[in-house]
Amino acid sequence: MDDLYRNNAELSLFMPGLHRHSEARKRQERFVYPLNAGAPWPVNQWYVAGFSSEISETPMARFYLGRRVVVFRDDQGEVHALAGLCPHRMMPMELGTLKDGKIVCGYHGLAFDLQGKCVAAPTAVSVPNCALDAFLVREAAPLVWIWMGDAALGERTPLPPQQACLIGSEGCLTQCVDYTLLKSRYMLLIDNLFDLSHLGFIHASIVGEGGIALIKPDVEEREGRLIVSRTECDTPPDDFQRFLFPDIAERVTVGIGTDLIGISLINAGSFTRSGPSADSALLGQVNFIHCLTPETETTTHYWIMLTRDFRLDDEILSSALAAQNKAVVAQDKAALEAIEEAFASGTPLPREISMSSDLGAMRARLRITQMIRNDASALAPP
Repeated sequence: MDDLYRNNAELSLFMPGLHRHSEARKRQERFVYPLNAGAPWPVNQWYVAGFSSEISETPMARFYLGRRVVVFRDDQGEVHALAGLCPHRMMPMELGTLKDGKIVCGYHGLAFDLQGKCVAAPTAVSVPNCALDAFLVREAAPLVWIWMGDAALGERTPLPPQQACLIGSEGCLTQCVDYTLLKSRYMLLIDNLFDLSHLGFIHASIVGEGGIALIKPDVEEREGRLIVSRTECDTPPDDFQRFLFPDIAERVTVGIGTDLIGISLINAGSFTRSGPSADSALLGQVNFIHCLTPETETTTHYWIMLTRDFRLDDEILSSALAAQNKAVVAQDKAALEAIEEAFASGTPLPREISMSSDLGAMRARLRITQMIRNDASALAPP
């Protein structure tokens, strides 16, 4: 079982034969490992554009899915996202200004309304027929979302359910912990989040041996989500659980899991029950939430958040959990960027193997591949 997918036809989705130099190079130029789906990412999805607190009336430039976008709030506080280069001489629009409900290019003063249409051009005889592409945005504090694909599809597609990981839920605390630019492709991060067996290795200095992470996972698809979970009953609490729950029992039930709520919203949560069985009283749930949006094919926007439903007023606990979360992410970041550097080096790559512990990650790969293929079918002519 260790070489789980060696003889499985599904493995063809994940770029077999990488050990062959010329073939590997051709495939890597066309596809983004570990996908083989004709495109590096699905376009018709809601992606996180940033924390609400990041976006102000000062225009901000960001790349999403390889496109330069300028993001800003109007004088009513509404968020807008337009293509980030002026079509006159390619001036970055974040270097312009907002004036009277329009964004004005800093180079020659071309003004564009909030729908992206050019409405003024001081240096021209007449207003040129040009526009900035406008993208759908939705704000569901503390997150702002962007839709880069077909606008008609976006209008009828709901946001990923943030309440599934307790964001903004009543009786829960939500913390926006940090943002970082990850210098690796987004699928390496998704692999990492669905591969909790690495906890006792990369994160051994923080979480210890990570015994529960080595238990065979349960994998289910529910309400459009992919959930990979592990539960351990009748076990003594570890130091982390004792820290979270000082009055914890001597035998507990614990669970951890990763939930693909949306391509841009992944929850790595845990729960603790005060007793040896699965029906013991629930002490609480803490969620380590990962929001990711491809910047380019080899870089990824990465926001981290926390939610919990216990000890809501304990600021010492909040600070400790945030610090731990940052430390864990820093270790993952170092590992994933090292892998990305190996791809960039041009070194011959071995044939990839997958083990039984990779089942969740392989299912996530399949899910993202299907999203990409759904893009193609949704936009195909009738």
